[in-house]
Amino acid sequence: MSENNRDYEKAKEEKSKQSIPPQDVQFLNIVFMFSSAAFQHLGEMPDPISNEKKIDLNAAKYSIDVIDVLAKKSKGNLTEHESKIMDDILYNLRLKYLEVCKKEKKEG
Repeated sequence: MSENNRDYEKAKEEKSKQSIPPQDVQFLNIVFMFSSAAFQHLGEMPDPISNEKKIDLNAAKYSIDVIDVLAKKSKGNLTEHESKIMDDILYNLRLKYLEVCKKEKKEG
């Protein structure tokens, strides 16, 4: 093995000791994916294709419900950090959902 490869492997090993374990990253990535979709459907983020902000309450509710199911099913198996992230995301999404519902009701 060349010296560069050894240095790379050593640096990679050092970094992996400092970073979040891969299974945690994958779980959080799923949560972030659904939370991004929910915020997008609540008009907070533009649609990646049309670059327009649109509101779709049904789609937002579905994404929030999926995160809620993930939180309930993984209860007791999450780190304290992951639990806090899940709680914060659900709180913020539910709050925004209610705000948008109230706004839509006033306008509708």
